[in-house]
Amino acid sequence: MRDLSSKVPEDLLKNLWLQRLPTAVQQILAVSTGDLDALAKMADKVLEVTDSSSIHLVEGPNGGCKDCHTLRRQIEELSKSVKDLQDTRTKWRRQSRSPARGRFSGSRSSSRRFDPNAGICWFHHKFGSTARNCKKPCSYNQEN
Repeated sequence: MRDLSSKVPEDLLKNLWLQRLPTAVQQILAVSTGDLDALAKMADKVLEVTDSSSIHLVEGPNGGCKDCHTLRRQIEELSKSVKDLQDTRTKWRRQSRSPARGRFSGSRSSSRRFDPNAGICWFHHKFGSTARNCKKPCSYNQEN
């Protein structure tokens, strides 16, 4: 390793090498002094006497993020919620800019406004053949 990194200071090389060792070996070598060769021999001896059935995993730079998938999913859900709220707000703003329709929904044309001089009462104008009340004089013609 030293031959490959002839231009790297030994302290930096030592720190990088120690970080790649199993945690138990790091703890033992942390209190030891000596050059890199002596520490490498000591690490070999420690690994010889430790339980070899354990697996030592070296994690990459992104390997420590165990909750990344959960966080990514939560961010996606929050983004969708924000978009839904924006869409609802846009729809509401469009509806509020449209002409007022009064208390009742549905459009009413001006030709359907009640004209008391037309000859039919308000009930027949409003309800047609299903009108239950009638005010005279009314000329509504009941069609069968």
